[in-house]
Amino acid sequence: VGTKRRRLEQDDNMETEPTKEAAATAAEATVEAPPATEATGTGVPDKIPADAMDEMVETWKRLSKGRKKRVISEDLAEPSALAEFHQVGKKSLHKSSAKAGIMSLCGGSTDGDVTLTGGRDKQAVLYSRDTHSILQTLTGATGPITAVSLLGTVAATGSSDGMLR
Repeated sequence: VGTKRRRLEQDDNMETEPTKEAAATAAEATVEAPPATEATGTGVPDKIPADAMDEMVETWKRLSKGRKKRVISEDLAEPSALAEFHQVGKKSLHKSSAKAGIMSLCGGSTDGDVTLTGGRDKQAVLYSRDTHSILQTLTGATGPITAVSLLGTVAATGSSDGMLR
């Protein structure tokens, strides 16, 4: 320990300006980035030969054609119909903490009036769309509420703390 301490003290007493030798060595050690290549447009030279890249692209195209295509439901709204939708109101429901925000939503009450939301603020909020007001704020979760469900008069929430309430 004593020897190490003396070495450190000696190093502290040494000049901190680099010598001409050290500066020359550092200059030689500086490496410039290679020029950009046409294929990647980056300063990294191409590592994959062109013929191998062409083969990979052809394989990708062949495999893509053979993939099962997603069936689009005929029940979905047309883009022109979506353009007719407009915002009818705006209400900030989860604002009790710095971590406000809705993480889950259920608008499935039988009368169509009540929406249940779960938030990052560890609360669930029952909201009336008809009266534009909060009916009830449900608390008790110890983690953000990531899932909500309404079944008649029963509200269920699931949170990141692993609890179903």
